[in-house]
Amino acid sequence: MKRFLAPKLLSSFGLVLLLFVGACGTTRAYDGPAQGRDQVAVIRPAPLLNGRRAEIARVDDVAIEPLTSDVEVLPGRHILTLWFQVGSTASERAQGDVEFDAKAGHTYEAHSAVSGFLSVEHWFWIADAGDEMVVGGRPPPLSTERSSTDGK
Repeated sequence: MKRFLAPKLLSSFGLVLLLFVGACGTTRAYDGPAQGRDQVAVIRPAPLLNGRRAEIARVDDVAIEPLTSDVEVLPGRHILTLWFQVGSTASERAQGDVEFDAKAGHTYEAHSAVSGFLSVEHWFWIADAGDEMVVGGRPPPLSTERSSTDGK
């Protein structure tokens, strides 16, 4: 009986891993056939910063599954709804919309931050992963991110 326990545990673990990896895949936020990476822009959550990570909830009118790693969009103007956890329950979220122009072949990162103590502000922005230029939204004032509007 004991020797059958390991295969059952492994198959259960494999199923959970498969579901997790499937949720972490790429989502197309456009209609029509799949396009090559040089024909679309890719948006992904930036790495964790101070324990917070911006999650992509929507791109235009397309709802994005939680834990999605990459979202492909066609070039042009898009509105992203971003959120991050601010409390201990799933309902305690900060959320904001960011508008930006996506360029084909570019990869963008969705960022979030919180500042303040008594007067808390939540910040959401999109930066080009190649040159780290902010292309939409606003980072916190003390951020080291460069803005595409600061003339640099």
